[in-house]
Amino acid sequence: DRDVIERLRSQTRTTAIPEEPILLRIYTSKTRELNDIERSMHRLLVAADHARSAARTGGTEWFLTSLRFLDAVAEEMGLGINVVNDAEVLD
Repeated sequence: DRDVIERLRSQTRTTAIPEEPILLRIYTSKTRELNDIERSMHRLLVAADHARSAARTGGTEWFLTSLRFLDAVAEEMGLGINVVNDAEVLD
């Protein structure tokens, strides 16, 4: 329910995330509620056995996954995929 950039900025420079995060994708929808989309993506990540952060201070929103998987899920869900950065990342 928050702007993407606002949400990103709120998660930077904390003890749990010492590095600056890099925004790679923004997934959008004109027909579905963003909270529903986020819940669905989390459910699919868990179902695919993508490891969730075990850090006590890291929260439950961090998964070990890949852009390829996230883009495929977004495509199947009918979401818009906005490529923000194609930085070299382990995928």
